[in-house]
Amino acid sequence: MLFRSMHAVQYGLFSGQIGQDVNRTPDKMFEAGLTCQACHIFHDDISTSKYDEDTAEPTGATCERCHGEGYNNLFNQWRDVMASKRAIVKKSIEIVEDQLAKNEPPKLKKYIITPLLDRAKYNYDIVERANIVHNVAFSDQLLTKVSNDLERIIDELNLNIT
Repeated sequence: MLFRSMHAVQYGLFSGQIGQDVNRTPDKMFEAGLTCQACHIFHDDISTSKYDEDTAEPTGATCERCHGEGYNNLFNQWRDVMASKRAIVKKSIEIVEDQLAKNEPPKLKKYIITPLLDRAKYNYDIVERANIVHNVAFSDQLLTKVSNDLERIIDELNLNIT
């Protein structure tokens, strides 16, 4: 995937302006006019950053600054649920790629499945690289699109995936 920087991928997810064949879905905080600094700010009491120029890595405690006590539980739930979904989708990509390596598809089918697999890997890579917390709903939408594309590949090739 070609992006100028990791920040470009993260901002693309946050703004909902990245991904292939999906509806653009900006994060609610983006729609409210917040910028990256709303979460990635230097907090002496919760950041491990030692210098003002460091970008603080947000935690659930960062969310509680604005959203109130207990919001970190939601942050942790998002992270854990999406990590599970990401792992399932990653495994599915690996299985499909393995099956394709073992069974060369007919040339006409390649014209269908190659773009599907490329799009699936592209959309998965966004979620993998950008950190789902930047836009949980859009990350879920991207992973759903990946799953749908993989299912179509499996159907097109009559693969027996167990």
